[in-house]
Amino acid sequence: MAAPGTRIPDSRWQQRGCPLNGLVNLSAWTGHLALTVTLVNRVQATALDYRLLRVIKLFLLLSLPLAGLALLEQLPGNTRAGTRPYWWLCHGWLAWLTLDWTCRRFSPLRSWRDGADETRRIDLAATSSSRLVHLCQRLPGNQVLQLEVNHKQMPLGSAASEMAGLTVTHLSDLHFSDQMGKHYYEEICEQANQLSSDMICLSGDIVDQDHCREWLPETLGTLRARLGVYFVLGNHDDRHLDPDRLGEDLASCGLINLTGRNNLLDTGGGELLLAGTGVPWHGSLQELGAFPGDHPLSLLLSHSPDTIGWARRRGVSLLLAGHLHGGQIRLPLIGPVVSPSFHGVRFSGGRYRCGQTLLHVSRGVAGMQPLRWNCCPELTQLELTCELLP
Repeated sequence: MAAPGTRIPDSRWQQRGCPLNGLVNLSAWTGHLALTVTLVNRVQATALDYRLLRVIKLFLLLSLPLAGLALLEQLPGNTRAGTRPYWWLCHGWLAWLTLDWTCRRFSPLRSWRDGADETRRIDLAATSSSRLVHLCQRLPGNQVLQLEVNHKQMPLGSAASEMAGLTVTHLSDLHFSDQMGKHYYEEICEQANQLSSDMICLSGDIVDQDHCREWLPETLGTLRARLGVYFVLGNHDDRHLDPDRLGEDLASCGLINLTGRNNLLDTGGGELLLAGTGVPWHGSLQELGAFPGDHPLSLLLSHSPDTIGWARRRGVSLLLAGHLHGGQIRLPLIGPVVSPSFHGVRFSGGRYRCGQTLLHVSRGVAGMQPLRWNCCPELTQLELTCELLP
């Protein structure tokens, strides 16, 4: 047994001169980076004040180089004993994320999840008057003004037999601001009306700047659908605004507020039970009572897809959500990285099956940063079918 204070020699792969040492430490630092991003994603999924969130994110980002140096054992003094548990944690987290990425990447449902049955792309470069947006648009590959209009079938099984063919336009994360400009949103609404869906659903983050509420009558107020236009509020809708006042403004434009409410809708071919929620930023799921009860076909409109666990346990047929913007930047091979959800990037955008519940997460049409790579803004028409769930 070594005497007290005697330093145990490194194993060969831990020695600085060993070629594997650099690769192993690089793996640890990559795991540290991945763990930091994971924490940022989870923190942003909470209802913490956005100013506090900025402080937390700044702290985590500033910790990157310091903790990285400690992991690589470049700080003065002997840091090995203190960093070794975290060193193993970083390796373990990187291994877990690699396994999760492999399962998603090679899933047999990947093409259904990420794709669309029909799609067309519209160049909206002429609609924005913002110098910042036009400057960013010139960056190679930036798709911020390349609107993708999709048609996707949502197979809900025999429960949808009476309403097969019913269409829902899913629109999310508009973020009304001077950055995109009024004309941009007028064109988005025109494209939505051209789809001629039976109903339109807006899943939150509607207005970012208070003066943009003046645009509502000439933008969202022009939306038309046979069964109505419905909305819930998101986290940005009360960041600089009074959410109650915004809800009243939208209602005065003919939109129906589903936040914390139920609505039994007669579609002409059957009844569809609707409900909406803005949790964790607005209200609570308890406001929805026993929704959907024993109703065979139900639709929950939610800003965040983090309600999927609740929806699955309750047997909700279809959940529509947004909030994640598809990640906005999808790296080649890796995919999205930033996704403010308790599930990370798992539900960043597309179609998903969770038990007997189908989930559609929209990539949204705007955001605070005019940057999108491999992640076009999205306007989607969903068609309910009676085919078996995938």
